[in-house]
Amino acid sequence: EKIADENNDDGTRGSGGDLSWVQKGMMDPNFEKVAFALSNGEVSSELIRTRFGFHIIRVDGRRPLKPAVNSSATPAPTPTPDGASSAGDEVRVRHIFVLTQEADTFERRLVDEKVKRAIEDATLKYETISPPDFTVHVAGFNPNSSKRRQGGGNSGTMRAGDPLKR
Repeated sequence: EKIADENNDDGTRGSGGDLSWVQKGMMDPNFEKVAFALSNGEVSSELIRTRFGFHIIRVDGRRPLKPAVNSSATPAPTPTPDGASSAGDEVRVRHIFVLTQEADTFERRLVDEKVKRAIEDATLKYETISPPDFTVHVAGFNPNSSKRRQGGGNSGTMRAGDPLKR
């Protein structure tokens, strides 16, 4: 609970990571799968990855789901060997949450860079022919500028070389 209070960035900071009572269909499927498989007081032995980040889950309670007020046709939950009932349960869960948005953004940027390099490699390897009226825009190049610079990529501008000068 102390770690959750210090680190969670999902609104459960200050409450020990308490997500209160959870029913099936309320949470990410990966989270639910683990939460509903744990017994009272049990903590997940591995990090659980969801679309929001990574979680360590602890179940603090389990109770049969209360039937809806107008629903008298709801079947009674079937008890399981550990005393929990099947689909008619709700669990009280706490979690420690690690946001992975920054890591996901970094991973996406790496993939984008690999795709860009692959396209550049393909254009260097295979000759491309474009019609005369096809406009090619080059970043940093302005054909209307009186300043003419040679590109240099990340290293800055390239200096023009004179092969006869030594």
